[in-house]
Amino acid sequence: MKLEKTLTGTLRWLFLLAGGAILAVPGLIAVGGHWLPHLSQRTVATVQEAPAPLTPSPGNLWSAKFQESVERWAGAAIGFRNQFIRMHSRINWELFGVPPKAVELVVVGRNQQLYEAHYVDEYCTGRTARTFDLPPDQRIEWLAATIAAVRDEFVHRNKPFAVLISPTKPAVYPEDLPPQRCKAGEAPGRLYHRLLPLLRQRGIPMVDGAASTRALKAQSETPVFNRYGTHWNLLGAHPASRDLLAALARIAGLPPPALEIASMRLSGEPIANSNDLALMMGLETRLIDPQTPHPQFAVRNGEPVKNWQVAIVGGSFVNQPFHIYQTTGVFARMIHYWPTIDAVIAYSERGVDRSFARNQFDWRRAFDSDSIVLELNEVLAEPRMDRAITEMLEALRKSR
Repeated sequence: MKLEKTLTGTLRWLFLLAGGAILAVPGLIAVGGHWLPHLSQRTVATVQEAPAPLTPSPGNLWSAKFQESVERWAGAAIGFRNQFIRMHSRINWELFGVPPKAVELVVVGRNQQLYEAHYVDEYCTGRTARTFDLPPDQRIEWLAATIAAVRDEFVHRNKPFAVLISPTKPAVYPEDLPPQRCKAGEAPGRLYHRLLPLLRQRGIPMVDGAASTRALKAQSETPVFNRYGTHWNLLGAHPASRDLLAALARIAGLPPPALEIASMRLSGEPIANSNDLALMMGLETRLIDPQTPHPQFAVRNGEPVKNWQVAIVGGSFVNQPFHIYQTTGVFARMIHYWPTIDAVIAYSERGVDRSFARNQFDWRRAFDSDSIVLELNEVLAEPRMDRAITEMLEALRKSR
């Protein structure tokens, strides 16, 4: 009996020591990387160039600025620090179910489904923390009227123009939202549901990618948003990309091409934006859903638009349709203008990626295109997009 108790106690202590070692080793190695060059993979010159933290004093020792300065210095000077922080976070996440820090930006749902917090708040409350020049009712009327005026300018130029509405993850996967965060489900009177009828009343060509993505999710077991990402994946973006391509051709009086899925496989291989929320939470970079779809696309009857240049004005949800069009080579040239950062972030020519980051945008490049697309996410919570629509209309009128 005494021997049994001794062995039980010893095993308990060994388990605790092993668990402590698992949690402590990444931090010890991260700190040790400053003194051990073979772990750091950084030269002395690189460490010396790291921004020095603020000098600690009784006045700033507990301030956020001091802590942020130490974080910046540590990230630049201590090799492997960020990687080991992610490893440490993932151990806590996988073994103990403890969410990492920065959860104010990310909502952890059921089945480890991750959501971006401001999308959840808009879906569940109908409100956003971002400020606009007009109250919601007036803003929706203004948006519809201004977009209609932009459409009229492009009609005058005989150029197809269409609006693409992209989805949010909470609206597509509401069943995995944590009940304490979204007790009543979708909020009534969301701006998305109020804007669509106004656009239709004004005859604005529109592809409701939010609705088509929800419809695809309802009939497909394959995820249309990746578990650890905030954006629709390539499969989720397919119906909207297909419908947008057909709509632009019809507006131009051309037979619509058919954008089809030629093949698809599921794997844990990373793709763009597949784990951006995991990275925001500080989790290890390879946290990828093994059910990530990797579709291949093909276009039939694409001849009528093969020489087009298309300009897409919109945010990060444009990346997936842009990728689909680029890999199929359906358009001769494409540019993606992202108003939030006031830059052209992607350019494709003959299906080849010619991307260049933060290149200054000139509205004339859009007006010289054969077709123009305005992407709006259904959250409708980006003030810079409102300003971009105003700038587009003003530039159109000046260029008459």
